[in-house]
Amino acid sequence: MYICINPYHYQRLTIPKGLNSSMPSPQPAPSPSNTIWQSGSSTASCASSPSPSVFSEDGELQAHQRPPPFRHPKSWAQITYFELNSRVGEVFKLVNQSITVDGYTDPSNSDTRICLGQLTNVNRNTTVENTRMHIGKGIQLDNKEGQMHIMITNNSDMPIFVQSKNTNLMMNMPLGKVNRIPPHSQLCAFEFNLFFQMLEQSCNDREGLNQLSKHCFLRISFVKGWGEDYPRQDVTSTPCWLELRLNVPLAYIDQKMKQTPRVNLVEPNSVT
Repeated sequence: MYICINPYHYQRLTIPKGLNSSMPSPQPAPSPSNTIWQSGSSTASCASSPSPSVFSEDGELQAHQRPPPFRHPKSWAQITYFELNSRVGEVFKLVNQSITVDGYTDPSNSDTRICLGQLTNVNRNTTVENTRMHIGKGIQLDNKEGQMHIMITNNSDMPIFVQSKNTNLMMNMPLGKVNRIPPHSQLCAFEFNLFFQMLEQSCNDREGLNQLSKHCFLRISFVKGWGEDYPRQDVTSTPCWLELRLNVPLAYIDQKMKQTPRVNLVEPNSVT
C-alpha cells in the first residue's frame, strides 16, 4: 500500500506483522496525481524516492552502498526542552525505541516517558504557563524497528509544529518550512534512506557533510507555530519547544568526515 508522505496529508497505515529487516527498506512514494487526502485521527508513513542507483530491484540497499559497520551510540537520540530561548531541565537521552513526552508531573521518568510538567523555571512567564497547560498527553516518538525512520504522533488536543529539513526535502519544500500537525495525527519526521543517499553524495565534501548534519536536528513546538506563516519568526520565540538530536545519523556523518580529506584553503589575494 503506497501512502503519500505529504505532512499535510494523513492516512491510517496498517503495518504487516512480522515486518523486519537489518537495514531500512525504501518505500516508493506516490505521484502527486495519486495524493491521498483524509482528515481526522490518522497517520502518514515514512517514505521517500531514492535514486535507483542506491537500491537494488528488491528494494534493499545495494551491498556496496550499505553503511559500514560501526559502534552505534548508546542512545539513538536526545531531547532538550526549552522555554523561549532558555533550556529547562536536563538533556534526556533516548534508549527505548518509543517514548512519550507529555505535560504531566509523574516524577518517575523512565526510558519510555518524559514528563515536562515537573520541570521548574523561576523565569517562567504567563504565556509559557498557559502553553504548558495545553501540552497534555503530548507527543510520542517512534524509531521504527530501530532503523531511524522517525515518526512523531501528536497525542494532545492542540496542534504541534515540526521543523524537519529531511521531511521538507522529501516534499520539495523550503528546508526551513514549519509543518503544523493536527491533534491525534502523525508525521514522518526523518527518513533514513534519504539521509543515507545524501550521505553518499557528500563524498569528499566536508561542507556538504556539515550541511547534512543540520538535517539531524528536529524542532518541535507545542501549541504555537513559528516561521514565515506565523507571527513568531524564530523557534526561540515559542513558549515551549523541544530539540531532538539524532545521534545515529550524526555518528555516520562523523565517520564519513574522518574519511574525507581536509582541503587546504588558499588565502585570497589580488590574483585569486
